[in-house]
Amino acid sequence: MVRREYPAGVAGVHMSLQAIAQHIREGALSKAVMGWSMDQLRAAGVDGRDGPPPTGNASNFKKASVLLDAIRAVTVYTSDPPGVELVKSAEAMLCLREGLCIRGGDCFPEGTLLLRGDHELVPIEKIKPGDQIWGLNAWSTVTQVKFKGELPVDAIHLNNGSTVHLTPDHKVYVGVCKHGKGADCLTCARPTLRNENFRRVSVSDLREGETLPQPERISFGASEYDPDRAYVEGLAIADGWADEESRFKIAGRDGMRKEAQKREVETICKRLGVDTHWHKRYITVKDPEWAQRIARFGSYARFKALETLNLSEKTADGYLRGVMADSTANTNGGGRTYSTTSRLLAVQVRVLHRMFGRSCSVRMLTPEQHGGAGKHPMWRLGVRDESAQKGEKALTVKSIDRNVRQTQCWDISTSDHYVYLPEHDVTVSNCDDMVILLGSCCMSVGVPVRVIKQTFGADDQEHVLLEAQNDDGTWFAMDPSTNLACGQKYPAAREFRMDPQNPSMIGLQGAPEAEFVGIGKTPCHCGGHCGPCASKKRRRGGMGRLPPMRLGMGATTALPSFTAPTTGPYVQAATDFQNQMISVIQAGDTYYGSGEYQNAISSYQAAGSAGATGIGPEIDLGPAPNVTQPLTQKAWLLNAALAAISTTSTAQSDADNASQLVVQMATYYEQAINAGTAAMGSATTSNPSAGTSPFLNMNLVQGGIYAAGIGVLFGMLYAHLHTPVPALARRMARRRR
Repeated sequence: MVRREYPAGVAGVHMSLQAIAQHIREGALSKAVMGWSMDQLRAAGVDGRDGPPPTGNASNFKKASVLLDAIRAVTVYTSDPPGVELVKSAEAMLCLREGLCIRGGDCFPEGTLLLRGDHELVPIEKIKPGDQIWGLNAWSTVTQVKFKGELPVDAIHLNNGSTVHLTPDHKVYVGVCKHGKGADCLTCARPTLRNENFRRVSVSDLREGETLPQPERISFGASEYDPDRAYVEGLAIADGWADEESRFKIAGRDGMRKEAQKREVETICKRLGVDTHWHKRYITVKDPEWAQRIARFGSYARFKALETLNLSEKTADGYLRGVMADSTANTNGGGRTYSTTSRLLAVQVRVLHRMFGRSCSVRMLTPEQHGGAGKHPMWRLGVRDESAQKGEKALTVKSIDRNVRQTQCWDISTSDHYVYLPEHDVTVSNCDDMVILLGSCCMSVGVPVRVIKQTFGADDQEHVLLEAQNDDGTWFAMDPSTNLACGQKYPAAREFRMDPQNPSMIGLQGAPEAEFVGIGKTPCHCGGHCGPCASKKRRRGGMGRLPPMRLGMGATTALPSFTAPTTGPYVQAATDFQNQMISVIQAGDTYYGSGEYQNAISSYQAAGSAGATGIGPEIDLGPAPNVTQPLTQKAWLLNAALAAISTTSTAQSDADNASQLVVQMATYYEQAINAGTAAMGSATTSNPSAGTSPFLNMNLVQGGIYAAGIGVLFGMLYAHLHTPVPALARRMARRRR
């Protein structure tokens, strides 16, 4: 198992795509994956011999369709994006190698409540593809829902009182500070900084003290209702009842704090023309239609709930004021505490507060714990005091209990990978795509593929799928995490493509774009008879690669030639420099090459920001700041100029300027790392004065000429190797005579 730090933001997105593409590239050369893929094609009657392309039985489209259906039937998932989380190979997901089988259950327990687009709280098993559910700070489209059977779950205890149950392979987001370190009060300037960036990890890798994301707020609904009526109904839900069809009552003893509430109800009803009757222990509202509506909210306290959360801001405020009128002020600190025996009402009140940007803690008390307040469990919500001006409290993990029980689980996929759990006021991830598996299988049977990252509004990775090339050269989409047919995909605001066969694009600098690969026994080249080879020991059947042949590389931005030091105090800084800055610059170069200058500028600025706020300070924390600071300070000043470039610009000149600035910044950071390492007496293999590789600065024409030249040389070598030597030629001539 290989672990790599997964940076936040654009760097993490690019690293994610590179890892996916690299796994596809390797999986395509697996004998086991190729054999499995051929078995699926053979079972479907696709033998590659009949039917003209591009739509016939032997077409790439037909092969890809068969493999897509076969993989969906297996229903195994892989991580996306990877980073520090587990990235599963195609062999692991198909359990094709002994001792290597990872069929993870990346799921939610049955009964988990989700907030649907109509503002209804719905169990996960009743969600359907196409539904909208709340993600982090926006609605997200459900692309797939599947029952996964009985799986083990872990219990994650949060500091807001909630306990979330998730399978060990489920993905959650954990916070990191702006400067890239772990989300900890001791390392962050302010506790609220802990929510600035997030990375994804499996629940099995989650640790105590890590921070989880919460929505800033949830959007209000569209239903308009008299706020005063909503306030009265909130009072009735909290401490009222409908004793018959024509009237309902709201509790409140005279001389106590609730007498003021009774006065408000009396005033509102007088304005509405509704009769009331005053009693020293309650007030009666005499309106048959209204009483029937109150009765629908529930007759018993533990079954009470609002009819809907699809409420406008004013209506939601009215209901919340009424319900919270039954709350009490906290004795320690600010805020209020609301108690109810209705689980659903507790969740609804929590969601209403989140609509206004407020967080709530919750604690479930057993009858023994709440001391005589009935025989049913009680949910106690603590609402933070807005006037305290302490800011949003970070949501952290208090403790984790592993494998607490086996339960029925469901898998859900969404368009942006975020799923809000209203019962716990936390946002987690959803199941990942099967892109690596499908891409590996397709490429193993000769179907070219590319990885697509779709963006639906935010600039972070939101959805990953594949596209494959048909026999006529056209490309068609394949989305294994949805039920869409082969050739279909959801429309997106932007799309970015990564080719697993392009080494420079996927972070495999120096790897060949194409290789000769042999499967089975090594052939015997003996002029048609194997006498001379018979005495030689042949290799056993299998797959082997001949020495790679470089076929040419495209032009890339001239980055500094950098090899990270393997020892010394700057090893981590060098690693972060490579992962969080260089990889992002390469992403910008890719955007630049496709003419997407605005995205290129954003990537270059993201790389510069990562350097100025993370890499530079990290370098200067080393043992030789007097040597490194002059260089990092120059980079800092360049970042100011880089940040001043408009993020909305689509001009190539601005992209050129941004590229030059960020590359110069990278050069200064490289020199700082080398200077600091040299100052400590540790040699580094990097040479800041060395030029870049000749392959990195070639344009397409130069690359073509270079490739042609190599082709001529290999042709001459091939001819030479296959021309008989004079002695052999004479023997062959004598035999012919």
